[in-house]
Amino acid sequence: AQGPVRSKIIGKDTPEIKEKAANVEDDMNNELTEVMTEYRPEHERMLCALPATGSAFKKVYEDPNMGRQVSMFIPAEDIILPYGATDMDTCYRVTHVMRKTKNEIIKLQQAGFYRDIELPDPDRSKTDIQQAKDKETGFSANDDDRYTLYESHVDLVIKSDEYTETDDDGEPLGITLPYVMTILKGSNDVLSIRRNWKEDDTLHLKRQHFVHYQYIPGFGAYGFGLFHLIGGYAKSATSIMRQLVDAGTLSNLPGGLKSRGLRIKGDDTPIAPGEFRDVDIGSGALRDNILPLPYKEPSSVLAGLMDKIVEEGRRFAATADVNVSDMSAQAPVGTTLALLERQLKVMTAVAARLHFSFKQELKLLAGLIRDYTDDKYDYDPENAPRKAKAEDYRHVEIIPVSDPNAATMSQRERRVGAISVGSLAAHRGGGRRGRHRVALCRSRLWRGRGHRPQRVGEGGQPRGLCHAGLEFDQPIAGQKPRGLPGSWGGGLGRVAQQLASVAQHAWLCDRASRGHRGANGGGHGRGHPHGR
Repeated sequence: AQGPVRSKIIGKDTPEIKEKAANVEDDMNNELTEVMTEYRPEHERMLCALPATGSAFKKVYEDPNMGRQVSMFIPAEDIILPYGATDMDTCYRVTHVMRKTKNEIIKLQQAGFYRDIELPDPDRSKTDIQQAKDKETGFSANDDDRYTLYESHVDLVIKSDEYTETDDDGEPLGITLPYVMTILKGSNDVLSIRRNWKEDDTLHLKRQHFVHYQYIPGFGAYGFGLFHLIGGYAKSATSIMRQLVDAGTLSNLPGGLKSRGLRIKGDDTPIAPGEFRDVDIGSGALRDNILPLPYKEPSSVLAGLMDKIVEEGRRFAATADVNVSDMSAQAPVGTTLALLERQLKVMTAVAARLHFSFKQELKLLAGLIRDYTDDKYDYDPENAPRKAKAEDYRHVEIIPVSDPNAATMSQRERRVGAISVGSLAAHRGGGRRGRHRVALCRSRLWRGRGHRPQRVGEGGQPRGLCHAGLEFDQPIAGQKPRGLPGSWGGGLGRVAQQLASVAQHAWLCDRASRGHRGANGGGHGRGHPHGR
Protein backbone atom coordinates (compact mmCIF):
# COMPACT_ATOMS: atom_id res chain seq x y z
CA ALA A 1 0.00 0.00 0.00
CA GLN A 2 1.20 3.51 -0.76
CA GLY A 3 1.81 5.63 2.28
CA PRO A 4 4.15 7.97 4.14
CA VAL A 5 6.70 5.32 5.17
CA ARG A 6 9.79 3.94 3.50
CA SER A 7 12.43 1.63 4.90
CA LYS A 8 16.14 2.20 5.35
CA ILE A 9 18.78 -0.50 5.60
CA ILE A 10 21.68 0.21 7.93
CA GLY A 11 24.76 -1.92 7.41
CA LYS A 12 25.27 -4.65 4.85
CA ASP A 13 22.69 -4.66 2.06
CA THR A 14 21.73 -8.26 1.31
CA PRO A 15 18.78 -9.69 -0.64
CA GLU A 16 17.35 -11.09 2.59
CA ILE A 17 17.48 -7.69 4.31
CA LYS A 18 15.90 -6.07 1.25
CA GLU A 19 12.96 -8.48 1.47
CA LYS A 20 12.54 -7.69 5.17
CA ALA A 21 12.64 -3.96 4.43
CA ALA A 22 9.98 -4.30 1.73
CA ASN A 23 7.72 -6.30 4.06
CA VAL A 24 8.05 -3.78 6.90
CA GLU A 25 7.42 -0.85 4.55
CA ASP A 26 4.24 -2.45 3.19
CA ASP A 27 3.00 -3.36 6.68
CA MET A 28 3.61 0.11 8.13
CA ASN A 29 1.90 1.85 5.23
CA ASN A 30 -1.05 -0.53 5.56
CA GLU A 31 -1.31 0.24 9.30
CA LEU A 32 -1.24 4.01 8.78
CA THR A 33 -3.59 4.16 5.79
CA GLU A 34 -6.05 1.31 6.40
CA VAL A 35 -5.99 0.20 10.05
CA MET A 36 -5.37 3.48 11.91
CA THR A 37 -8.28 5.37 10.38
CA GLU A 38 -7.86 8.27 12.82
CA TYR A 39 -4.22 8.89 11.90
CA ARG A 40 -4.66 11.24 8.94
CA PRO A 41 -7.37 13.45 10.52
CA GLU A 42 -5.34 13.77 13.71
CA HIS A 43 -2.17 14.59 11.79
CA GLU A 44 -3.95 17.24 9.72
CA ARG A 45 -5.32 18.83 12.91
CA MET A 46 -1.79 18.97 14.25
CA LEU A 47 -0.44 20.58 11.07
CA CYS A 48 -3.26 23.13 11.11
CA ALA A 49 -2.61 24.17 14.72
CA LEU A 50 1.20 24.13 14.55
CA PRO A 51 1.84 27.39 12.59
CA ALA A 52 -0.42 29.38 14.90
CA THR A 53 0.70 28.09 18.29
CA GLY A 54 4.30 27.13 17.50
CA SER A 55 4.10 23.78 19.31
CA ALA A 56 1.94 20.72 18.78
CA PHE A 57 2.24 17.23 20.21
CA LYS A 58 1.39 13.70 19.14
CA LYS A 59 0.91 10.94 21.69
CA VAL A 60 1.78 7.43 20.53
CA TYR A 61 0.54 4.63 22.77
CA GLU A 62 -1.24 1.27 22.90
CA ASP A 63 -4.96 1.81 23.47
CA PRO A 64 -6.57 -1.02 25.51
CA ASN A 65 -10.06 -0.06 24.37
CA MET A 66 -9.16 -0.24 20.66
CA GLY A 67 -6.68 -3.09 20.98
CA ARG A 68 -4.05 -1.44 18.78
CA GLN A 69 -1.61 1.43 18.61
CA VAL A 70 -2.89 4.99 18.14
CA SER A 71 -1.33 8.39 17.50
CA MET A 72 -3.45 11.28 18.77
CA PHE A 73 -3.01 15.03 18.43
CA ILE A 74 -2.58 17.01 21.66
CA PRO A 75 -2.81 20.84 21.70
CA ALA A 76 0.05 22.73 23.28
CA GLU A 77 -2.13 23.93 26.18
CA ASP A 78 -2.82 20.31 27.23
CA ILE A 79 0.88 19.52 27.77
CA ILE A 80 2.28 20.96 31.01
CA LEU A 81 6.07 21.11 31.31
CA PRO A 82 8.08 22.36 34.32
CA TYR A 83 9.75 25.74 34.18
CA GLY A 84 13.24 25.56 32.73
CA ALA A 85 12.64 22.40 30.68
CA THR A 86 14.23 22.46 27.22
CA ASP A 87 13.64 18.96 25.90
CA MET A 88 10.97 16.32 26.47
CA ASP A 89 13.49 13.47 26.51
CA THR A 90 15.38 14.90 29.49
CA CYS A 91 12.38 16.50 31.23
CA TYR A 92 11.64 14.98 34.66
CA ARG A 93 7.88 15.64 34.46
CA VAL A 94 5.49 15.78 31.52
CA THR A 95 1.79 16.13 32.35
CA HIS A 96 -0.94 15.45 29.82
CA VAL A 97 -4.34 16.96 30.55
CA MET A 98 -6.85 14.36 29.34
CA ARG A 99 -10.62 14.52 29.07
CA LYS A 100 -12.58 11.28 29.15
CA THR A 101 -16.23 10.38 29.51
CA LYS A 102 -17.51 8.24 32.34
CA ASN A 103 -18.02 5.32 30.01
CA GLU A 104 -14.41 5.43 28.82
CA ILE A 105 -13.09 5.44 32.39
CA ILE A 106 -15.34 2.51 33.38
CA LYS A 107 -14.12 0.48 30.39
CA LEU A 108 -10.52 1.10 31.41
CA GLN A 109 -11.37 0.10 34.98
CA GLN A 110 -12.90 -3.16 33.78
CA ALA A 111 -9.78 -3.79 31.68
CA GLY A 112 -7.62 -3.39 34.79
CA PHE A 113 -5.91 -0.27 33.52
CA TYR A 114 -7.41 2.03 36.22
CA ARG A 115 -8.31 1.39 39.84
CA ASP A 116 -11.90 0.37 40.46
CA ILE A 117 -13.09 3.35 42.52
CA GLU A 118 -16.37 5.23 42.67
CA LEU A 119 -16.31 8.19 40.34
CA PRO A 120 -17.45 11.56 41.74
CA ASP A 121 -19.20 14.24 39.74
CA PRO A 122 -17.00 15.72 37.00
CA ASP A 123 -15.27 19.05 37.46
CA ARG A 124 -16.87 21.46 34.97
CA SER A 125 -14.47 24.38 35.46
CA LYS A 126 -12.79 25.84 32.36
CA THR A 127 -9.31 27.24 31.96
CA ASP A 128 -8.63 30.74 30.67
CA ILE A 129 -7.29 29.36 27.41
CA GLN A 130 -10.39 27.25 26.81
CA GLN A 131 -12.68 30.18 27.57
CA ALA A 132 -10.76 32.42 25.14
CA LYS A 133 -10.90 29.76 22.40
CA ASP A 134 -14.64 29.25 22.92
CA LYS A 135 -15.21 33.01 22.70
CA GLU A 136 -13.30 33.34 19.43
CA THR A 137 -14.86 30.28 17.81
CA GLY A 138 -18.39 30.94 19.05
CA PHE A 139 -18.76 27.69 21.02
CA SER A 140 -20.14 27.29 24.51
CA ALA A 141 -19.83 24.25 26.80
CA ASN A 142 -23.42 23.88 27.94
CA ASP A 143 -23.33 20.17 28.78
CA ASP A 144 -19.73 18.98 29.01
CA ASP A 145 -19.83 16.03 31.39
CA ARG A 146 -16.31 14.78 30.70
CA TYR A 147 -13.83 14.11 33.48
CA THR A 148 -10.45 15.84 33.53
CA LEU A 149 -7.48 13.59 34.23
CA TYR A 150 -3.82 14.47 34.77
CA GLU A 151 -1.50 11.82 33.38
CA SER A 152 2.00 12.66 34.63
CA HIS A 153 5.09 11.00 33.21
CA VAL A 154 7.24 11.73 36.23
CA ASP A 155 10.32 10.48 38.09
CA LEU A 156 9.34 9.21 41.54
CA VAL A 157 10.72 7.33 44.55
CA ILE A 158 8.28 4.63 45.71
CA LYS A 159 9.44 2.91 48.88
CA SER A 160 7.37 -0.23 48.41
CA ASP A 161 8.53 -0.74 44.82
CA GLU A 162 10.85 -3.70 44.30
CA TYR A 163 12.89 -1.69 41.79
CA THR A 164 13.74 1.08 44.27
CA GLU A 165 17.42 1.03 45.23
CA THR A 166 18.08 0.95 48.97
CA ASP A 167 21.11 1.14 51.26
CA ASP A 168 22.30 -1.48 53.71
CA ASP A 169 19.61 -0.48 56.21
CA GLY A 170 16.81 -0.85 53.64
CA GLU A 171 16.23 2.87 53.26
CA PRO A 172 15.72 4.30 49.76
CA LEU A 173 18.74 6.01 48.25
CA GLY A 174 16.56 8.73 46.75
CA ILE A 175 17.20 7.72 43.13
CA THR A 176 14.03 8.39 41.16
CA LEU A 177 12.65 6.07 38.51
CA PRO A 178 10.25 6.89 35.65
CA TYR A 179 6.58 6.17 36.29
CA VAL A 180 3.22 7.13 34.76
CA MET A 181 0.71 8.35 37.36
CA THR A 182 -2.90 9.28 36.54
CA ILE A 183 -4.87 11.57 38.89
CA LEU A 184 -8.55 12.55 38.72
CA LYS A 185 -9.03 16.32 38.84
CA GLY A 186 -11.27 17.57 41.66
CA SER A 187 -11.06 14.61 44.03
CA ASN A 188 -7.30 14.00 43.43
CA ASP A 189 -7.89 10.25 43.42
CA VAL A 190 -5.00 8.24 41.97
CA LEU A 191 -6.32 6.01 39.20
CA SER A 192 -3.08 4.26 38.29
CA ILE A 193 0.70 4.17 38.80
CA ARG A 194 2.72 2.21 36.25
CA ARG A 195 6.40 1.83 35.52
CA ASN A 196 7.62 3.63 32.42
CA TRP A 197 10.55 1.48 31.36
CA LYS A 198 10.93 -1.88 29.73
CA GLU A 199 10.92 -4.78 32.13
CA ASP A 200 14.24 -6.17 30.88
CA ASP A 201 15.95 -2.76 30.92
CA THR A 202 18.55 -2.73 33.69
CA LEU A 203 19.20 1.00 33.19
CA HIS A 204 15.52 1.88 33.75
CA LEU A 205 15.46 4.30 30.80
CA LYS A 206 12.25 6.26 30.36
CA ARG A 207 10.00 5.22 27.50
CA GLN A 208 8.89 8.15 25.38
CA HIS A 209 5.25 8.44 24.32
CA PHE A 210 5.14 12.04 23.07
CA VAL A 211 6.46 13.64 19.89
CA HIS A 212 6.99 17.39 19.87
CA TYR A 213 6.45 19.26 16.60
CA GLN A 214 7.88 22.80 16.56
CA TYR A 215 7.33 25.58 14.06
CA ILE A 216 10.28 27.74 15.16
CA PRO A 217 12.36 26.81 18.24
CA GLY A 218 11.82 29.07 21.23
CA PHE A 219 13.88 29.91 24.30
CA GLY A 220 12.35 27.07 26.33
CA ALA A 221 10.61 23.81 25.63
CA TYR A 222 7.77 25.37 23.62
CA GLY A 223 8.21 26.72 20.11
CA PHE A 224 7.24 30.04 18.58
CA GLY A 225 4.31 30.34 16.18
CA LEU A 226 2.74 33.07 14.13
CA PHE A 227 0.85 34.27 17.20
CA HIS A 228 4.18 35.03 18.84
CA LEU A 229 6.05 36.29 15.76
CA ILE A 230 3.48 38.57 14.13
CA GLY A 231 0.78 38.80 16.79
CA GLY A 232 1.51 42.50 17.35
CA TYR A 233 1.46 43.19 13.61
CA ALA A 234 -1.83 41.35 13.24
CA LYS A 235 -3.40 43.23 16.14
CA SER A 236 -2.32 46.62 14.73
CA ALA A 237 -3.48 45.77 11.20
CA THR A 238 -6.85 44.57 12.52
CA SER A 239 -7.35 47.79 14.46
CA ILE A 240 -6.56 49.94 11.41
CA MET A 241 -8.80 47.84 9.19
CA ARG A 242 -11.73 48.36 11.57
CA GLN A 243 -11.12 52.12 11.56
CA LEU A 244 -11.16 52.18 7.76
CA VAL A 245 -14.37 50.17 7.62
CA ASP A 246 -16.04 52.42 10.20
CA ALA A 247 -14.95 55.55 8.33
CA GLY A 248 -16.33 54.20 5.06
CA THR A 249 -19.62 53.22 6.70
CA LEU A 250 -20.14 56.65 8.32
CA SER A 251 -19.15 58.41 5.09
CA ASN A 252 -21.67 56.46 3.01
CA LEU A 253 -24.47 56.63 5.59
CA PRO A 254 -23.90 59.91 7.44
CA GLY A 255 -25.95 61.24 10.33
CA GLY A 256 -26.55 64.85 11.35
CA LEU A 257 -28.82 67.46 12.95
CA LYS A 258 -32.19 68.84 11.82
CA SER A 259 -34.40 71.62 13.09
CA ARG A 260 -37.25 70.72 15.43
CA GLY A 261 -39.93 72.09 13.10
CA LEU A 262 -38.80 69.92 10.15
CA ARG A 263 -41.16 67.02 9.59
CA ILE A 264 -40.70 64.19 7.07
CA LYS A 265 -43.53 61.79 6.32
CA GLY A 266 -42.48 58.23 7.22
CA ASP A 267 -39.18 59.40 8.72
CA ASP A 268 -38.87 56.20 10.68
CA THR A 269 -37.98 54.21 7.54
CA PRO A 270 -34.97 54.77 5.24
CA ILE A 271 -35.50 56.36 1.85
CA ALA A 272 -35.46 53.85 -0.99
CA PRO A 273 -33.52 54.53 -4.24
CA GLY A 274 -35.56 56.82 -6.56
CA GLU A 275 -38.02 57.78 -3.82
CA PHE A 276 -39.04 61.40 -2.97
CA ARG A 277 -40.86 62.25 0.25
CA ASP A 278 -42.85 65.25 1.38
CA VAL A 279 -41.23 67.55 3.90
CA ASP A 280 -42.91 70.16 6.12
CA ILE A 281 -40.60 73.11 6.76
CA GLY A 282 -41.38 75.60 9.48
CA SER A 283 -39.36 78.45 7.96
CA GLY A 284 -36.40 79.00 5.64
CA ALA A 285 -34.91 76.69 3.00
CA LEU A 286 -34.55 72.92 3.39
CA ARG A 287 -30.74 73.01 3.52
CA ASP A 288 -30.92 75.50 6.35
CA ASN A 289 -32.88 73.00 8.46
CA ILE A 290 -30.52 70.02 7.99
CA LEU A 291 -26.85 69.94 9.05
CA PRO A 292 -24.93 66.69 8.28
CA LEU A 293 -21.99 65.92 10.54
CA PRO A 294 -18.58 66.31 8.82
CA TYR A 295 -17.56 62.65 8.50
CA LYS A 296 -14.38 62.12 6.45
CA GLU A 297 -13.64 59.54 3.78
CA PRO A 298 -11.35 56.59 4.72
CA SER A 299 -7.86 58.00 5.12
CA SER A 300 -5.36 57.08 2.41
CA VAL A 301 -2.54 57.60 4.92
CA LEU A 302 -4.13 55.06 7.26
CA ALA A 303 -4.57 52.60 4.39
CA GLY A 304 -0.90 53.00 3.43
CA LEU A 305 0.14 52.43 7.04
CA MET A 306 -1.90 49.23 7.16
CA ASP A 307 -0.23 47.95 3.96
CA LYS A 308 3.16 48.73 5.46
CA ILE A 309 2.36 46.83 8.66
CA VAL A 310 1.07 43.84 6.70
CA GLU A 311 4.20 43.80 4.52
CA GLU A 312 6.51 43.99 7.53
CA GLY A 313 4.61 41.17 9.20
CA ARG A 314 4.95 39.01 6.10
CA ARG A 315 8.66 39.69 5.88
CA PHE A 316 9.16 38.81 9.52
CA ALA A 317 7.19 35.59 9.09
CA ALA A 318 9.13 34.79 5.87
CA THR A 319 5.97 34.75 3.75
CA ALA A 320 6.65 37.82 1.61
CA ASP A 321 5.25 37.72 -1.90
CA VAL A 322 7.72 37.67 -4.78
CA ASN A 323 6.35 39.19 -7.98
CA VAL A 324 8.36 37.35 -10.60
CA SER A 325 6.73 39.37 -13.39
CA ASP A 326 8.44 42.53 -12.11
CA MET A 327 11.87 40.99 -12.65
CA SER A 328 13.86 41.49 -15.80
CA ALA A 329 12.91 39.23 -18.67
CA GLN A 330 16.62 38.69 -19.36
CA ALA A 331 17.33 37.44 -15.84
CA PRO A 332 18.87 33.95 -15.80
CA VAL A 333 16.79 31.06 -14.57
CA GLY A 334 19.28 30.40 -11.81
CA THR A 335 18.85 33.92 -10.49
CA THR A 336 15.08 33.54 -10.35
CA LEU A 337 15.34 30.20 -8.57
CA ALA A 338 17.89 31.63 -6.13
CA LEU A 339 15.49 34.44 -5.21
CA LEU A 340 12.66 31.98 -4.71
CA GLU A 341 14.82 29.75 -2.52
CA ARG A 342 15.87 32.76 -0.49
CA GLN A 343 12.24 33.47 0.33
CA LEU A 344 11.72 29.81 1.26
CA LYS A 345 14.64 29.51 3.67
CA VAL A 346 12.50 29.67 6.80
CA MET A 347 9.85 27.38 5.35
CA THR A 348 12.53 24.88 4.30
CA ALA A 349 13.86 24.86 7.87
CA VAL A 350 10.32 24.29 9.17
CA ALA A 351 9.91 21.37 6.75
CA ALA A 352 13.20 19.88 8.00
CA ARG A 353 12.00 20.07 11.62
CA LEU A 354 8.69 18.45 10.68
CA HIS A 355 10.60 15.69 8.87
CA PHE A 356 12.71 14.98 11.97
CA SER A 357 9.70 14.91 14.33
CA PHE A 358 7.74 12.72 11.94
CA LYS A 359 10.66 10.30 11.87
CA GLN A 360 10.55 10.05 15.67
CA GLU A 361 6.80 9.39 15.55
CA LEU A 362 7.23 6.59 13.02
CA LYS A 363 9.92 5.02 15.22
CA LEU A 364 7.55 4.98 18.19
CA LEU A 365 4.80 3.43 16.08
CA ALA A 366 7.17 0.79 14.71
CA GLY A 367 8.23 -0.09 18.26
CA LEU A 368 4.61 -0.55 19.37
CA ILE A 369 3.81 -2.69 16.35
CA ARG A 370 6.90 -4.83 17.03
CA ASP A 371 6.26 -5.28 20.77
CA TYR A 372 2.47 -5.35 21.17
CA THR A 373 0.85 -6.64 17.98
CA ASP A 374 0.68 -10.23 16.80
CA ASP A 375 3.92 -11.86 15.72
CA LYS A 376 2.37 -12.72 12.37
CA TYR A 377 1.43 -10.51 9.45
CA ASP A 378 -2.27 -10.03 8.75
CA TYR A 379 -1.60 -11.04 5.17
CA ASP A 380 0.83 -13.29 3.28
CA PRO A 381 4.02 -11.33 2.47
CA GLU A 382 5.42 -11.74 -0.99
CA ASN A 383 8.83 -13.13 -0.01
CA ALA A 384 8.54 -14.09 3.67
CA PRO A 385 6.41 -16.24 5.98
CA ARG A 386 3.63 -14.59 7.97
CA LYS A 387 5.32 -15.36 11.31
CA ALA A 388 8.43 -13.29 10.46
CA LYS A 389 6.82 -9.96 11.37
CA ALA A 390 8.62 -9.24 14.66
CA GLU A 391 11.93 -10.42 13.22
CA ASP A 392 11.58 -8.11 10.20
CA TYR A 393 10.91 -5.04 12.37
CA ARG A 394 14.09 -5.65 14.38
CA HIS A 395 16.36 -5.41 11.32
CA VAL A 396 14.87 -2.44 9.45
CA GLU A 397 14.89 1.30 10.10
CA ILE A 398 11.71 3.30 9.36
CA ILE A 399 11.96 6.80 7.86
CA PRO A 400 9.47 9.14 6.12
CA VAL A 401 9.23 9.32 2.36
CA SER A 402 9.65 13.10 2.49
CA ASP A 403 12.93 14.76 1.55
CA PRO A 404 13.89 17.66 3.86
CA ASN A 405 16.63 18.83 1.48
CA ALA A 406 14.29 19.41 -1.48
CA ALA A 407 11.13 21.10 -0.28
CA THR A 408 10.11 22.49 -3.70
CA MET A 409 9.94 21.18 -7.25
CA SER A 410 12.48 23.78 -8.40
CA GLN A 411 15.06 22.33 -6.02
CA ARG A 412 14.50 18.84 -7.41
CA GLU A 413 14.85 20.08 -10.99
CA ARG A 414 18.05 21.95 -10.18
CA ARG A 415 19.43 18.74 -8.71
CA VAL A 416 18.94 17.07 -12.11
CA GLY A 417 20.85 19.87 -13.83
CA ALA A 418 23.62 19.67 -11.24
CA ILE A 419 24.16 16.01 -12.10
CA SER A 420 24.97 16.80 -15.73
CA VAL A 421 27.16 19.82 -14.99
CA GLY A 422 29.00 18.04 -12.19
CA SER A 423 29.66 14.98 -14.31
CA LEU A 424 31.22 17.09 -17.08
CA ALA A 425 33.37 19.02 -14.59
CA ALA A 426 34.54 15.76 -13.00
CA HIS A 427 35.51 14.39 -16.40
CA ARG A 428 37.56 17.46 -17.29
CA GLY A 429 39.61 16.93 -14.13
CA GLY A 430 41.27 13.90 -15.74
CA GLY A 431 41.46 10.31 -14.62
CA ARG A 432 37.74 10.10 -13.89
CA ARG A 433 36.32 8.71 -17.08
CA GLY A 434 32.93 7.15 -16.90
CA ARG A 435 31.90 8.91 -13.69
CA HIS A 436 29.14 10.71 -15.52
CA ARG A 437 27.60 7.33 -16.09
CA VAL A 438 27.87 6.49 -12.42
CA ALA A 439 26.16 9.79 -11.60
CA LEU A 440 23.38 8.97 -14.04
CA CYS A 441 22.93 5.54 -12.50
CA ARG A 442 22.70 7.03 -9.00
CA SER A 443 20.26 9.74 -10.03
CA ARG A 444 16.74 8.85 -8.91
CA LEU A 445 15.37 10.47 -12.04
CA TRP A 446 17.00 7.81 -14.22
CA ARG A 447 15.86 4.84 -12.18
CA GLY A 448 13.20 3.28 -14.32
CA ARG A 449 13.00 -0.27 -15.60
CA GLY A 450 16.34 -1.33 -14.18
CA HIS A 451 18.38 -0.66 -17.34
CA ARG A 452 22.11 -0.24 -16.91
CA PRO A 453 24.50 1.50 -19.29
CA GLN A 454 26.28 -0.80 -21.73
CA ARG A 455 29.34 0.24 -23.67
CA VAL A 456 29.22 -2.49 -26.32
CA GLY A 457 26.11 -3.60 -28.13
CA GLU A 458 25.41 -6.28 -30.69
CA GLY A 459 28.25 -6.95 -33.07
CA GLY A 460 30.70 -5.02 -30.94
CA GLN A 461 29.16 -1.68 -31.90
CA PRO A 462 29.03 0.97 -29.17
CA ARG A 463 25.65 1.85 -27.79
CA GLY A 464 24.34 4.88 -25.98
CA LEU A 465 22.80 5.18 -22.56
CA CYS A 466 19.49 3.49 -21.88
CA HIS A 467 17.73 4.56 -18.69
CA ALA A 468 14.10 4.62 -17.63
CA GLY A 469 12.96 3.42 -21.04
CA LEU A 470 14.64 6.32 -22.95
CA GLU A 471 17.25 5.13 -25.43
CA PHE A 472 19.82 7.43 -27.07
CA ASP A 473 21.80 6.36 -30.11
CA GLN A 474 25.59 6.49 -29.74
CA PRO A 475 26.80 9.39 -31.92
CA ILE A 476 29.44 9.04 -34.57
CA ALA A 477 32.45 11.37 -34.37
CA GLY A 478 31.47 14.86 -35.48
CA GLN A 479 27.74 14.30 -35.04
CA LYS A 480 25.34 15.10 -32.24
CA PRO A 481 22.90 12.67 -30.66
CA ARG A 482 19.49 12.41 -32.23
CA GLY A 483 17.88 13.39 -28.93
CA LEU A 484 14.73 11.99 -27.45
CA PRO A 485 12.41 9.53 -29.18
CA GLY A 486 9.93 10.91 -31.68
CA SER A 487 7.00 10.32 -29.35
CA TRP A 488 8.25 13.19 -27.21
CA GLY A 489 8.14 15.48 -30.24
CA GLY A 490 8.47 19.24 -29.95
CA GLY A 491 7.46 21.43 -27.05
CA LEU A 492 9.49 19.53 -24.48
CA GLY A 493 8.55 20.12 -20.88
CA ARG A 494 10.97 21.21 -18.23
CA VAL A 495 11.86 17.68 -17.18
CA ALA A 496 12.34 16.60 -20.79
CA GLN A 497 14.72 19.50 -21.36
CA GLN A 498 16.74 18.43 -18.34
CA LEU A 499 16.92 14.91 -19.75
CA ALA A 500 18.13 16.24 -23.08
CA SER A 501 20.76 18.33 -21.28
CA VAL A 502 22.02 15.30 -19.38
CA ALA A 503 22.21 13.28 -22.59
CA GLN A 504 24.12 16.09 -24.34
CA HIS A 505 26.72 16.25 -21.55
CA ALA A 506 27.04 12.49 -21.54
CA TRP A 507 27.70 12.56 -25.30
CA LEU A 508 30.40 15.22 -24.86
CA CYS A 509 32.05 13.17 -22.15
CA ASP A 510 32.00 10.08 -24.37
CA ARG A 511 33.67 12.04 -27.19
CA ALA A 512 36.39 13.32 -24.88
CA SER A 513 36.99 9.86 -23.41
CA ARG A 514 37.84 8.30 -26.80
CA GLY A 515 41.18 10.08 -27.11
CA HIS A 516 41.92 10.54 -23.43
CA ARG A 517 43.98 8.43 -21.07
CA GLY A 518 43.49 8.99 -17.39
CA ALA A 519 45.30 7.92 -14.31
CA ASN A 520 43.33 4.67 -14.16
CA GLY A 521 44.50 3.38 -17.52
CA GLY A 522 43.60 3.88 -21.16
CA GLY A 523 40.39 3.17 -23.00
CA HIS A 524 37.68 1.37 -21.06
CA GLY A 525 39.96 -1.12 -19.37
CA ARG A 526 40.16 -2.14 -15.78
CA GLY A 527 40.19 1.44 -14.53
CA HIS A 528 36.78 2.26 -16.03
CA PRO A 529 33.78 1.77 -13.71
CA HIS A 530 31.79 0.01 -16.48
CA GLY A 531 34.77 -1.66 -18.14
CA ARG A 532 34.22 -4.68 -15.97
